[in-house]
Amino acid sequence: SLKAYNVPKRYRGHWKNKNCWLTISKRHISGNYFTKHGTTYRWTAKAQRHVSNHIVLCSRYRKWLTIGLAGGERSYLVRKGKNLKLYIDTWVETLHR
Repeated sequence: SLKAYNVPKRYRGHWKNKNCWLTISKRHISGNYFTKHGTTYRWTAKAQRHVSNHIVLCSRYRKWLTIGLAGGERSYLVRKGKNLKLYIDTWVETLHR
């Protein structure tokens, strides 16, 4: 019942700063605040029932990419010029390539 999700090209790559890193490919997202090797699936009500550290649920709203582990809190990614801003709960990380 899970549907595959391809991450848009503008978000792909290896993003980092001194505290955080994030690697995004066409179908996988990994990082120190997320899973070590997560496959991306479309965010639906049925998909939220599949709790696993290897599943990352994704959806897109305008320029925002919503990501998160199933059953966990949501995080948001937005591309600001050459940087990528990662919003987790109440704090923001600015990542660069």
